[in-house]
Amino acid sequence: MVRPGKRAALSTRFAGTLLSVEVDPGDRVASGDLLARVDAREVNAAIAATRTKINATQAGVKQARLESQRLERLYAEDLIARVRMERAQVKYEEMKAQLTAAESELEAQQANLSYTRLTAPFTGRVTEMPVDTGSFVGPGQPLVIMESREQLRVDVPVSSQVASRLAPGEQLSVVVGPQGKTLPASLISVVPALGEEATGQRLRLSLETAGDTLAPGQVVSVLVPDRVQSAQTSEW
Repeated sequence: MVRPGKRAALSTRFAGTLLSVEVDPGDRVASGDLLARVDAREVNAAIAATRTKINATQAGVKQARLESQRLERLYAEDLIARVRMERAQVKYEEMKAQLTAAESELEAQQANLSYTRLTAPFTGRVTEMPVDTGSFVGPGQPLVIMESREQLRVDVPVSSQVASRLAPGEQLSVVVGPQGKTLPASLISVVPALGEEATGQRLRLSLETAGDTLAPGQVVSVLVPDRVQSAQTSEW
């Protein structure tokens, strides 16, 4: 079975309404293109609240620093007990830690915001839109499915004896259609079976798209060199 070289089912981390879908099945998109948007009001509200918290914490840090410096001067003049100066220093360090935590929270919320905008992870073609605009969607639910067909993949089940005679990078042949057109394919890897002598190992092949000759879903035959009978070729 011919498969696309790349395939991605894109989803969001959040539950919300699918606000818009920017593409249709069959559209070709480039890496980074906007595909769909999910309601981001909760994330935007969290970002706004965190920014307010950061502003308040920054003011607290400034005040704590000034108080710590003031008490350090008084302690140097032997006007206050050491414990008051140390408490002020501890308060200052606590406020700085709170500010660092708030800034980290803001970064996390801004990262979450990116998951409300689905963009193409690679250049390819949209093949399916399982959900319509206005639907309520949840985390992990596929919203856009896209493929890259610049390269295609073929997995071929073979015996371990055949697999052991082949090495990654080797050139094989794929036979397409009733006319028996032959296309070159490169062996990427051998996917091993559980047992060394078990049938069911797979050759994973890669081949370039040849116009309209091949498409995902087609069934092809693969010719594998028979090194036992070097003058012949066996079909698997």
